Amino acid sequence: MSKPASSYYPPRARWYAPLLNLGYLGRRRLGLDRLQMPTGLSFRGVICGLLVPGLAVWVRGPRIWGRLAVSLCAVLVFVFLAFLGYTVGNLAFGLLLSVHVTGLLYLCGPWLEAKTVGSRFWWSLGLLFVLAALFYLPARSFLQDHLFMPLRVRGHVVVVSKLASMATAKRGDWVAYTVGRWDSREAYFEHNGVVVQAGYGFGPVIGVAGDRVRFAPDSVEVNGVALPRRPLMPSSGPRRPLMPSSGEVVVPEKHWLVWPEFDTSGHGFIAQEQIEATLLRTATITADQMVGRPFKHWFWRRQNLS
Repeated sequence: MSKPASSYYPPRARWYAPLLNLGYLGRRRLGLDRLQMPTGLSFRGVICGLLVPGLAVWVRGPRIWGRLAVSLCAVLVFVFLAFLGYTVGNLAFGLLLSVHVTGLLYLCGPWLEAKTVGSRFWWSLGLLFVLAALFYLPARSFLQDHLFMPLRVRGHVVVVSKLASMATAKRGDWVAYTVGRWDSREAYFEHNGVVVQAGYGFGPVIGVAGDRVRFAPDSVEVNGVALPRRPLMPSSGPRRPLMPSSGEVVVPEKHWLVWPEFDTSGHGFIAQEQIEATLLRTATITADQMVGRPFKHWFWRRQNLS
């Protein structure tokens, strides 16, 4: 006689079960399973709250406040990226760190209640330092060093892609590059008495390898074709490029010609020809100096390059 099938079925394992098992094995290997967490805290909850901003509030509850905290952090991340390099973006970055720290303190509330006011203060300060030094500042540096970097150009910000191929840069393309020995934070000295401070440059490519560039009083000729001087060298206010009014240069192999713009200050007498020769040498950049190329659009706005 057959028996009816049982109405109870054990729940199926979730999709993230292998990750939990891997985390459990890692805790055992490192001996973390023998650590006793304070009352009201769990190892998993602390790790989740540490890695994801706002999730600590969701772990402790109530869940409605947790959803609001996570949503707020998502909005702050969006504002930080959308207004990268602006004051609004920097404020969003600071608020994101503050919400993250506040959520972790809220999660550790049952344990911190037994502490003195001074202990809670130093605990909060230490948590702020740990998150900033180990997570937030390294993450921001990674984004700017490997993905995209904001540059302030004539009062506005241009976001540059560091993933763009620089080897294919052609005439008319805007590029960002380093000037001087930027890696060592030292000034770049020239033998003729002109000092060029290290930093970043940004401008359109005038000539590529093999191009013959000839300077004239009112124009620049590239391979015999005259190009208007002002569209190539935009400037505002006192920042005017010191281009030679005559002469010719051939761009070397694996080099680009990008005319720089500087804020200048004079001490003593230096001939105009010496300044022009120094800037001409600075304008010839190598592949190692290339930083990136600007996005045409950053989120919803079109970037102003000039």
